[in-house]
Amino acid sequence: MGYPLVRPRRLRRTPALRRLVAETSVEPSQLVLPAFVREGISHPVPVSSMPGVVQHSRESLRKVAAEAAEAGLGGIMLFGVPAHKDATGSAALDPDGILNVAIADVVRAHEADGNAYDLVLLGNDAADTGDFQVGIRLASTLGRPVVTGISTCAVADGVVVARGEGPDGTEVFELPLPAVVAVMEGGVAPRYPSIPGRMKAKRAPIETVVPQRVPTGSGRVRWKLPPPQPSSVEILGTGPEAAPAVVDLLERLGVVSR
Repeated sequence: MGYPLVRPRRLRRTPALRRLVAETSVEPSQLVLPAFVREGISHPVPVSSMPGVVQHSRESLRKVAAEAAEAGLGGIMLFGVPAHKDATGSAALDPDGILNVAIADVVRAHEADGNAYDLVLLGNDAADTGDFQVGIRLASTLGRPVVTGISTCAVADGVVVARGEGPDGTEVFELPLPAVVAVMEGGVAPRYPSIPGRMKAKRAPIETVVPQRVPTGSGRVRWKLPPPQPSSVEILGTGPEAAPAVVDLLERLGVVSR
């Protein structure tokens, strides 16, 4: 039997059927927004090598973080661009470094709106190569207790209980909230959505927005021909009689030598 000319689509006839049998779905909570924040600027600066991407100022970063939270994104990953760079990465250790103060700006903006963060979690490898210094500097700026090198943590009754591996075995820390915790890579297992939660998310209404801009199509803006290039032709001769003239020309050009 050859390849069928008609392939059944009974499980793809309607949006409800497609949602019911879909094996893969991407939810906003599974996405992380990367954002660049640059020191010493007052407005976003476009990144020429990445169209649509900008380096944010501290003010515009606060707005982007609020929009990401409203959209239900899983998180925002910040990349600091200091005004001065050196071979040792000293800007990462600066208490007033751009990454530290930018994160503190976002936290304080949410506190001002009445949505304070009881717990700020940071990593240690990707954005912090200074031995957990980003979490320590951030906690100092916010005036909060901090613990680093943590594998697991749990929050209950206004206290965060953090566990990590130390020289003598497992160490347990209890910090009052609000606090800052820097987590080791791979120490916390990801939390996947449940089947009922996925089905509920798939049944949520999707708003469709139709653009109102009328397409203008394509057209000629201007047409300009390049100026003609000057050229000249010199006839050195015809037949075998032109050979000496050709040799003389090649010699003047440095192609051949006698």
